[in-house]
Parts: sequence; C-alpha cells; structure tokens
Amino acid sequence: MRAAANPTIVVYPGYANHSGLVVFGHVFRQNLRHWYPYSDNFFANLRVLWKLFRVKGLAGARVQLCVGSLVAETTTDVNGFFRFDLTLAPSVPYGWTAVEVRLAPGGGYEAPVAQGRILHPALNSYDIISDIDDTLLISHSLNWWKKFRLLIMHQPSERKPFDGVVSHYQQLYDANSRKGSCLFSFVSSSEWNLYPFIRAFSRTYQVPRGIYLMANLKTRFTELFRPGGNHGHKLHKIQEIFRYYPDHRFILLGDDTQQDPVLYMQAVRKFPQQVACVYIRHTRRRPSREVSAMLGEIERLGVPHCYFRHSEEAIRHSRAMGFM
Repeated sequence: MRAAANPTIVVYPGYANHSGLVVFGHVFRQNLRHWYPYSDNFFANLRVLWKLFRVKGLAGARVQLCVGSLVAETTTDVNGFFRFDLTLAPSVPYGWTAVEVRLAPGGGYEAPVAQGRILHPALNSYDIISDIDDTLLISHSLNWWKKFRLLIMHQPSERKPFDGVVSHYQQLYDANSRKGSCLFSFVSSSEWNLYPFIRAFSRTYQVPRGIYLMANLKTRFTELFRPGGNHGHKLHKIQEIFRYYPDHRFILLGDDTQQDPVLYMQAVRKFPQQVACVYIRHTRRRPSREVSAMLGEIERLGVPHCYFRHSEEAIRHSRAMGFM
C-alpha cells in the first residue's frame, strides 16, 4: 500500500456532444508531481524517461466524476485507466466545460482531486483530426535511435515542429471556430507515457487546444525502443470520433512515414460523407508510389487530397478549398 499512499490522477481533455460526454484519464500509484522537469543534463533526462516508462497504474480504483450536479463512478482497469461515457440531458454547453475527478473514499489511500476539461464543439464548417509524430512534430518515429536522442537531448520546448505547420493548424482552427470551438483531435500511436512531452511542446508552440487520443500506457522502458506503434488504435479512435459526431465533417492530416495513408483510406471508405479532405506530409526522399496509389483511391471515392512536402503548399491548398 505504500506505493499507493499518495496516488496521482491525470485527466486528459475530453469531449461531448448534444446528448453525452466522454472523460478519461489515469490513476497512477506514484506521485508524479515532480517527475516531468526537463533540463540540459543527459542523465537527468534519462532518469525522467526511465520513470515515465516505469510508471504503475492503480488498478481497481473507484473513480468519481463530477460535472455540475452529476456524480458518476467507474473503476480503473489493470493499467489504471478510466473512462466515462455518459448520456446527459440536458447536454453541457458549447465550448469548454470544467470537470472534477476524484478517488472515491474508502480505498485506503489519500483521495486526490484532479481538474479536467471537456469540449462540446459547435457544428462548424469542419473539424480536424491530426497525427502527431512526423506530421506536426519532427519525431523520427521509424528510427528508434534518433527518436531516443530527441527525447534525451532536447527539452520539449526545444523540439521542432515542421516549418509552417503550426500556422496552418492555427488558421484552420480559427477559420472553423467562428460559431464556437471546433474539435481538434490529435490521434497518435505514441503511448500515454509521452503525453507530458506532447503537451509541453503544444503549449510552447501554441498549437490549437484540442483532445489527445494516444496508445495504451507502457510499463517497461525497453518498449520505448520499439519502432512504429499501434496503428489499429489510431483507426479505432478516428472511427470513434466519426460515430460520436455523425453530422460533422473532418479534415484529416497525417504523413507518409507509417500507416496514415492506409488508415485514412479505410476511414474514407467507411465514412465518405464525413471526410472533407486528406492531407499527407511527404517526408521521404521521393514520393511513395504506394502512398500516391492510396491517395488516388481516396480521390476516386470523392474526397480531395494534398500530398505535400512543405506546409506552405498545404496552406495554399486549404485556402483554395475554402477551409480557411
């Protein structure tokens, strides 16, 4: 019980529609308050990474969600993950709404309280779904050594986005938030262990506020070095968002380093009326024939695409399409 004497609740940004809400997060056995400071010291940063990939979720904990007068309860899974998927009447208002998550009393440990926020997006012109690694953030996701060096040698504030990408995202967000906040979803095959770094990076570069849907928590440091990621998770989360907002249309942004083209092609096949456009960043030395073929299939299904190397090309395309 000693390790769980002072657990930590982390609430990730959630989302809502006209009839319900989704709130999710983790309960960790350890107090993580002082785990995320980054420095220019190699060994200190290595220690931070080591701790993040050795983190332990608190399984079987009773978690309570408070939204206004509503109080709901659920139980964490083996990794300490919890999720509320509730039906509400009336719904929460448009925009961001504060929520509170706490451990139910009687668990034999201190009952911490954490604050979170959920977004109820207005029915705007378009919402956005974006990959993170090698689409927004230079990550070298296929090369474990380069990825590891980036994490160790650079603070989150020193990590670099691709030139022009933040401007593109800001313009898309602003143009489609005139009637209220649009939904900006960041879907990644990176694990939740790296969420603190992604959030620090996003704050530094003023990436539009949105929700994050990442892969299952890892509990072994060696799993950091596995290339690629759980791409089935990404498709599942994209489809989940489409089903939750059936009247919304989405712009999809990804890259050609991993599986984004095939995942987006599958999404277009299943939800052709909900995809407004597909953007794929060209990161290879030469355009991929396989990627071009998949984008051609997307075009034949009635959805336009843009296969671009520089964000300025994507910005010009978005303007021409009337997305911003």
